[in-house]
Amino acid sequence: MSILVLLIAALHAIPIVLAGRITKKRETVTKCAWITAGISIVTGAVVFTIVDWIAIWIAWRWTISRLPESEQGQSTQTSRTGRDDSSARTSATLSGAQSVAKVTPRLTPIEQSDLDIADPLKFRKILDVAHEGGFRSYVESIHDWREDSDAGRKKASEAMVNLQRGTWGSGEPPYEDPFIAGAYQIQYQLKHCVMAFSFWNALFRVLSEETPIPDRLFVCDVGAGSDAGLIGLMLALMERDVNPHVRYVSIEPSDAMYEAGRLFRKHFEPKRHLDIDDERYKCENKLLHLGELESDAKIVTAFHLSWKYGQYYSNFNNNKDSSRSMKFVMNSICPDIYACTCHENKSENLENALNEYSEISKYRREKCKISNISRGAKQRSPVYSDLVDKFGFFFPPDHSPQTITANSRFNNPKSAMLHYGWLTDMEAGFVPDDDLPF
Repeated sequence: MSILVLLIAALHAIPIVLAGRITKKRETVTKCAWITAGISIVTGAVVFTIVDWIAIWIAWRWTISRLPESEQGQSTQTSRTGRDDSSARTSATLSGAQSVAKVTPRLTPIEQSDLDIADPLKFRKILDVAHEGGFRSYVESIHDWREDSDAGRKKASEAMVNLQRGTWGSGEPPYEDPFIAGAYQIQYQLKHCVMAFSFWNALFRVLSEETPIPDRLFVCDVGAGSDAGLIGLMLALMERDVNPHVRYVSIEPSDAMYEAGRLFRKHFEPKRHLDIDDERYKCENKLLHLGELESDAKIVTAFHLSWKYGQYYSNFNNNKDSSRSMKFVMNSICPDIYACTCHENKSENLENALNEYSEISKYRREKCKISNISRGAKQRSPVYSDLVDKFGFFFPPDHSPQTITANSRFNNPKSAMLHYGWLTDMEAGFVPDDDLPF
């Protein structure tokens, strides 16, 4: 008889555990426990009801303890050195395009001063190490480059000019060209890493004012290039001493740019473990295969996409990669927060592309200038002192500028603007404009 009593008691515990595993909700688990307790009264005519109740109580307590902290109504730690899968979850649990929030994040606009003070002095060494090792490995992997080949060095020098002409408005640079990707490493990589760090660091400051930084993030980086956005995120996580689980998806069609970024990250050594799962898609259409997005916040970023200058937005440009990609990604992800940077003379084209997102009216939209602070990096950089000449990635004598200065490698890009927005829909867990503490 004692075995039968224990068996029936165990059967009463099973629905409670299953309710926790399936719904992840304390409310459902508690309701299931009460229903099961009621059923145990019926079975108590045959066996000892008190044993059933003890089993139900144990199952309820154990299941509740395994739920995310946001479901338990407990506080969340915002500083930790490693990730524990049973640790707190904060903010909302987002499923697909719809979000259900238990905590209401309150966001205030990012101030220009937040971006200006983001000076990664203590990160310069690890950036320089990654830059040197990544650039050396990448150039040596280019099929058409050899150190004793004048043709390869000529292609490298021409790529420096073509990249600058393209980014300055004379046509989109052919980023699939491995020499163009190499030139990008010299002209822009570190600048864009610092700019991305400035944004992420400022965003985490805003998030942490009244709401703990989310424990799980989903980030989709459009036009990721050589992963400056990901590097900036990693630096900001180290700066803030937080370690959320990040699912990072980059959209980058160029194999050459992706390879340059992969080798940069291979030599990038964070000061501690970061819980980041990254994956790359060549085309934004692959986002349809992402499946359910389990995260506390969904963020879409696009750092310096290849927009046209001035009044060049047209139906033709709308079919080009930048506009089409932004529209598709925004409609597919329906992010809680989006952030894009561009040259200030390209702002109108970026805003026109964002306006094509069907739900853009639900966002509180802001923009601010990113100051081109001179950080005066006077310490030696092997890339600019040795590898530029060795590999041929320098401007020809008849081109201006004729030299590349290592001192400005950590400056933000000139005339850069940050465009960003966050949901103000109560259903998505964000407060309306009137309630924002400005």
